[in-house]
Amino acid sequence: MTWIPRFLLNLSGAGNCPGVPLVSVTELLETLARLVDREFQVEAAKKGLTTKYTIDTAAGPVTAPALEFLFGKFTSGSDFSYLKLRLETDAASVLRLLLEDIGVERDQPAPPATTDPFTNLPLSAADQWQMGWTTYAGIYERSQALLSEYTAALDPAKPAAASARFWPTIATYGLAYNLLVLQKVKASQLVELKNLFFSVWQPDWDSAAAAGDLFLIDLRLFEKLPIDTTNSRFTPSSVTLLRRSVSPQTWQMLPVAVRVTGAGGAGPQVFVESGPAWLYALQAARTSVTVYGIWLGHVYHWHLVTAAMFGTMEETLPGNAETSLPHPIRQLLDPQSKYLFAFDEVLLLGWSGVAPPSSVAGPFEFLRLISEFARGYFLDDPLATLERNGIQESDFTVKTPWDQYPIVQTITTVWDATARYIQVFVNETYHAGNPPSADPWLQNWMKQAAASDAGNVQGLPDAINTNDELEALLTSLLYRVTMHGSSRLLAIANPGLAFVANFPPCLQTSQIPTPDTALTPQSLFQYLPLTGTIGQMMKFYYTFAFSRPYEPFVPAYGLDSNLFFPGGLADLRNQALIQYRQQIETLIEQLSPNPTPTQPQRYQWPLSIET
Repeated sequence: MTWIPRFLLNLSGAGNCPGVPLVSVTELLETLARLVDREFQVEAAKKGLTTKYTIDTAAGPVTAPALEFLFGKFTSGSDFSYLKLRLETDAASVLRLLLEDIGVERDQPAPPATTDPFTNLPLSAADQWQMGWTTYAGIYERSQALLSEYTAALDPAKPAAASARFWPTIATYGLAYNLLVLQKVKASQLVELKNLFFSVWQPDWDSAAAAGDLFLIDLRLFEKLPIDTTNSRFTPSSVTLLRRSVSPQTWQMLPVAVRVTGAGGAGPQVFVESGPAWLYALQAARTSVTVYGIWLGHVYHWHLVTAAMFGTMEETLPGNAETSLPHPIRQLLDPQSKYLFAFDEVLLLGWSGVAPPSSVAGPFEFLRLISEFARGYFLDDPLATLERNGIQESDFTVKTPWDQYPIVQTITTVWDATARYIQVFVNETYHAGNPPSADPWLQNWMKQAAASDAGNVQGLPDAINTNDELEALLTSLLYRVTMHGSSRLLAIANPGLAFVANFPPCLQTSQIPTPDTALTPQSLFQYLPLTGTIGQMMKFYYTFAFSRPYEPFVPAYGLDSNLFFPGGLADLRNQALIQYRQQIETLIEQLSPNPTPTQPQRYQWPLSIET
C-alpha cells in the first residue's frame, strides 16, 4: 500500500490527518471510466431541469430554464473525462502536482469555478430555490407540496417562520451529512456562553439550561478556514443557541441567538430574532452546518478514517494471494471495502471539478481542516457522540422514538443492525481456544492502523484481546461503510437538500452585516449561493442520487446470494449477513415512500463507499 507521505502532511499542517492511501494509475483510470459513465447516467435528471425562471438583475430580468442558470448556456466537458485524459497522457505530472499541492500552499489561486454569466447570478425570489428540482422521476411535481414551507423560511419579514424551520430541516434532512452536531448545554459551559452572548443573554436561558432545555451547535472551528477569494466563497463560523419548549400540545426547538464570525474570528456579530438581520444569521448557521456535514460529518467520518483502516487491513491481514482462504476479517470486510481509495484520490486530484462548492478551495485546505478536527476512533461512533453531547431519546420523542430528530432513528437502526451482525461474526470466528489476543495478524493491524506513517488513526487500542473489544472495533468500521450507503437514496437529496437554501455550501461574500441591517429577500440572497454554485451542488447530489451503484447492498439475485463466508447457509455468519441485508432492505423501503419505475431504490444503496 502506498500512502501520501507523512512528511508532506506534516509540512502542510495536516499531520493529524488519517493516512490517505494512493492507488495505481491503472486503478485510477478504471475509476474515472466508471465516473464518466455515471455522468452519462445523470444526464436524464439534468435534462429534466426544464422549468423556466425569471431572475431580476441590475441589467433587467433574465429568463431561462433551470439547466442554463445552473450549468451555463453552453455545456462544458466532463471533469472526469478531462482528468482521465491527463492521466493517460502524463500520469506522473498529475500525481506530482497533487503532492505539490498538498505539500505547499499555492503561489497562484485556483482558477474560478465558472465564468458563464448565467451561472453568476444571485436569485431574486424565494421560489427560485426550487431550481434544483428536476422533473425527472417526478421530483419537481412531488416536491411542490413542500415549496411554501421552504420559502416561508426565506422571508425576512417573517422571522418566526424561519426560526420554526431551522431545527426540523437539520433533524430531518441531515442524514447524508451525519449531522449529530447538537449538544445539550452543560452547567460547565454557561460561563463561556454568557461571555459569547453577553449582549443578548436572557435570564430565563439560565433556567432553560438548568431544566435541560437549552441546546447548542458550536462550529467555531471554521474560524481557521480561509476564504476562497477566487470564487468569493465563505464559511462563517457560528455558534447557535436553541431552546426546547414542550407542552401537551407542542414540541418545539427554536434558535434564540446566533453568533457569527469571519475567518480568524473577525467581526463577531450576535443576532436574535427581533433584529432585522435575523435571517442572515440563520442562513450563516445553516452554511456552517452544511460545510461541517460535507467535510467532517460525511467525508472525515465515512471516507478518510475508513480508508485508513482498510488500507492498513490490506497491508496486514492475509488475503487470497497469501492463503487458501483470506483471513476471516478480510472475508467480512473485503466485499464492502472496494472503490473507496480510488474515489478519495480522484477527489484530491480533480478538486475544482469534483468537490462540492464550499470555501474549502483545494486539497491543502481540506486535509488541514480534517487534521484540525480528527479525534479518537471510537469518539466518532454515533451512540458515543449522542452520549457525549447529552442527546437523549426521551428529549426528542413525542409519539415515536426520535420523531423530533428523525435522522437519529435511522442512524441507530443501522448501528444496531451492524452490531448484531458483527456479534455473530466475532462469536463464531473467535472462541476460548482461539481468542482475538492470539491472532497475530489482528494485533499487527492495530499497530499499523495507529502508526503515524501508515493509518495514523487516533484512539485505537494497543491490542484487541477480547471478543467485546473486537466487536466494538468492527461495528464502528462496518457501520461507517453501510451508513454511507443511505446517501445514495433518491429521497435523501430530493427535495430537502436540492432546495439549496436549506443547506447552503457557502456564502458568496465574507461581509457580515450588523444585527440592525434591514434585509429584503433580494438583499438576503446576495449573500447566498449564486446560480452556478447551486448547479455545482446539483452535480454533486445528482451523482449520488441518479446513478446506479457498482454493487448494491441488497443483491439483485436474492438476499441469500453472494454470501461472504465458506459453508453456505449452514454458516451462522452467512445467516447473520442475510438478516443484516433484510434489515437494510426494510429501512430502504421506509426511507423511500415514493419509489419510481425509473429509480428503483431497493438496489440504490451501495455495498461499498463508492462516491
